[in-house]
Amino acid sequence: MLEKVHIQRFRCFESLKVNPFTRLNLIGGKNNAGKTALLEALFFLSTGTALAALRLKTGRRESLEIVKQMPDQAWVSFFHNQDTSTPIKLHGCYANEDEKLLELSLATSIESVTASGKLTLDDDFKDLLEFVTTTSKPPSTLVATLRQGIDADPHQTSIIATHKGILNLRDSDLPDPLIIPSGLRTDIDDLTEEFDRSRLQDRDDRVLQLFQILDPEIEKIESFSIGEPNLYLKRKGQPRLPICLFGDAINRLADIALKIVNHQSSSIFIDEIENGLHYSNQKAFWQGLFQLCQELEVQLFATTHSLEMIQAFTEAGLDSDPTQFAYFELARHAKTQEIVAIHRDVQTLKYTLNLEQGQGIRGE
Repeated sequence: MLEKVHIQRFRCFESLKVNPFTRLNLIGGKNNAGKTALLEALFFLSTGTALAALRLKTGRRESLEIVKQMPDQAWVSFFHNQDTSTPIKLHGCYANEDEKLLELSLATSIESVTASGKLTLDDDFKDLLEFVTTTSKPPSTLVATLRQGIDADPHQTSIIATHKGILNLRDSDLPDPLIIPSGLRTDIDDLTEEFDRSRLQDRDDRVLQLFQILDPEIEKIESFSIGEPNLYLKRKGQPRLPICLFGDAINRLADIALKIVNHQSSSIFIDEIENGLHYSNQKAFWQGLFQLCQELEVQLFATTHSLEMIQAFTEAGLDSDPTQFAYFELARHAKTQEIVAIHRDVQTLKYTLNLEQGQGIRGE
């Protein structure tokens, strides 16, 4: 489990240290304080691969057609002040005393990536590279160098933006989509497949328990593939209906629950976790998440703008295990204007909420 991180030159962070993380971690702050950027940095570190950049661009709803028009600009938004002359460094320390260092840089040419001998390309791929790089629109190669332990041998992955699209220099798939963007609904085909995976592991009852926090009348979740895959929910005394008719909150909760139950011993990242959740259900929601994450050894990171969600998080932590709930406020230092992360455990958070009636815990 990640305990602390040092982020250098990633997006809006010139240098940011955050600690101590625990099982459930909630991040607050004003607009443009860096909440989503922090999630992205943590996601990059957890995957340890350049391919995470493509997953993040998809979550941002960035058009890959624009990448074809300006391949040289494909990756610059990940770098602080869009300055690609200095690498990004993400350094994480873990509970088992392991360390992970991920360095992200732009290669000056594809040849500089392949010349090291770390990547073996067959003749067909070499021909493809020659074809896509012979153009007035130069390609851009994002290189990720991962060290599992500071003195360990590096493992390198690369991803290339070209006028023909994006190429992966290694034969590997995209990282699992364990980051849930604020405004992007997961495709119903993917949700149905994830639910079927949970059934194979006999964990679909955990998903149902979280659904019942929002609607106690839901008694069954079913998947059908008639025409196309879909999920159906059945309320007591009523016919089953497709999940899309139950509103955004249920659909988002399905995505969160299935990410957790199908990815034991992993990290999950959720942007604007309050979206769609009525305030009266939020404390029970956090308690349900805690039980599930504790059981499956999942570490959760989430952002919020909601004072009610912060209050519910605090109450759930005090009623569960306060040592497993941590809140971080991102704000700019009054003198340097650099972003800093202020940690509050739930006891301190409760005192602040009572004393200041919510002021001072969301960047105010």
